[in-house]
Amino acid sequence: MKRLILIIVIVILSIQYCFSQIPNGFWQEKTSIVSDKLLAGYTFSKDHKFEYSISEYDGLNPYIAFGGHYLIKGCRIYYMVSYIREKVGGKLCRNHIFMLNDSWAITDSKVVMKKLIPSAKATELIKIGKKYIILDGFKYYKIDN
Repeated sequence: MKRLILIIVIVILSIQYCFSQIPNGFWQEKTSIVSDKLLAGYTFSKDHKFEYSISEYDGLNPYIAFGGHYLIKGCRIYYMVSYIREKVGGKLCRNHIFMLNDSWAITDSKVVMKKLIPSAKATELIKIGKKYIILDGFKYYKIDN
């Protein structure tokens, strides 16, 4: 009987650990509604990789994304940032496609990926729901393709 209870406890703990991972896909900040462009958000994959992308409405920010690996322990997510993607070159102009920054944008730029020494580490509280995640109080919604 004790052996059976021990096996049941191990199975329950194993199942709970399996579901403590973030479902794969893109998680958008603030809303589950997708307009012309995506807002900022995280892409998580099953191999524990992540990428954070800035809002596609922000045409002035030269940094467009960064990413690396993540790990969840208890109620915390740990990030290890290993690369950053940024715009290089281009020209500053008015472009009404970009709605942040009063329609100013850097256009005709080239996107390059810079590898970083995996020393940029961060951690935050996490709560995983079925259609949303909460990271340090900010809500992100699952966007289905």
